[in-house]
Amino acid sequence: MTEVEDVRMRLTISHTVSTDGRNVEQTAKHWMKCGDAVGVADGVVCSVIMIDRGKVRLGFKCPATIKINRTEIYDVNRKKNEASANLPQSD
Repeated sequence: MTEVEDVRMRLTISHTVSTDGRNVEQTAKHWMKCGDAVGVADGVVCSVIMIDRGKVRLGFKCPATIKINRTEIYDVNRKKNEASANLPQSD
């Protein structure tokens, strides 16, 4: 794959923010090209690394305390955490 400088893609970024004990979904839409970056949250930056044949490769910079996973990995981890939270307490 080669980097294509003159191609712009519309990038939609959604993330959940916890405000006053409530989770709020925030969505931002940006026209971006290779090398462009956008701040997603405090200390989290999303960059367009490559655009080729309609596929976009993104890069993320964030503090080590923040985990970034693809949706399918996030969903598996969330389900595991919910299942372990529902285990009966052993005395």
